[in-house]
Amino acid sequence: MSLSVGLARGLLRVSPEVERALRCAPGGPAASRVVLLESAILTHGMPYPDNWNMAKDVQGIIREKVSN
Repeated sequence: MSLSVGLARGLLRVSPEVERALRCAPGGPAASRVVLLESAILTHGMPYPDNWNMAKDVQGIIREKVSN
């Protein structure tokens, strides 16, 4: 299933920040990066709240690295 089909069917929720990044032309002046993280370990392998804290920590690290 393509991203557009998933969005049209309401199967995916995309934040406004990610939607803006996905709409930017690759290599253009407003090009943005989108990082996808595999989440099986967080959802099935770690207990709450460790999984939530890990996800937030990784998100912060990626945001910090991308902004530099």
